[in-house]
Amino acid sequence: MGGVGCTGCLDFPSLEYVVVCSIIRITVLTRGRAVAARQAHNLKVVGSSPTPATILNIFNCIVLVNMHEYNKVKDFVLDCHKKHKKVVFTHGVFDLFHKGHLETLNESKTFGNILIVGVDSDRLVKNLKGLSRPIINDIDRLEVVENIKVVDISFILKPSGKEIGNLHEYFKSLYKYLQVDIVTSGNPSEYCIDQQSICDELGIEYRLAGEKVVETTTDIIERIKAN
Repeated sequence: MGGVGCTGCLDFPSLEYVVVCSIIRITVLTRGRAVAARQAHNLKVVGSSPTPATILNIFNCIVLVNMHEYNKVKDFVLDCHKKHKKVVFTHGVFDLFHKGHLETLNESKTFGNILIVGVDSDRLVKNLKGLSRPIINDIDRLEVVENIKVVDISFILKPSGKEIGNLHEYFKSLYKYLQVDIVTSGNPSEYCIDQQSICDELGIEYRLAGEKVVETTTDIIERIKAN
């Protein structure tokens, strides 16, 4: 039996899958989502030809983390509402975190009492910005965001392939599920969807944040390339 760890390789019999899933679930509860996500993300299969069952069970490990995350955020929002706190939600790539990102988060927090941040998964970013992006992986981007002072809770947005094909419905379902009071955006054109209309339809307030930002991550990357 292979060792279990953030960089461990496992040759999975079915019993080991159960153990791995349990370990990841416990890690979520005891060491936090970033550590658990890294644990699931780095699982490898010994051998060059994994079976469909192997692939499915690794996928299920990761899904367990994702499901727990969405439920955890939803419970957090409900608890905030019981305490009559206004909850703000914003989401984005946050690649090569810079001053513009910070200003967007700081201004978003001023619209309410609690700020929740969704960090786009690597797969979603590649769909939006091309295969060369992101520069920083989603787990590391999450760790940066969750250590920003104004952020109360953060998580990785991981829409499926089908959901990426219809981001309007994905974000509509997400906003509705989380039941936040305000949605903010620092770059309304980033997702090629009309966030304003989604929020209007759901009765959620929509605000722009960080409008004074003059340089984006893409600008920074292009400047680096030019030099």
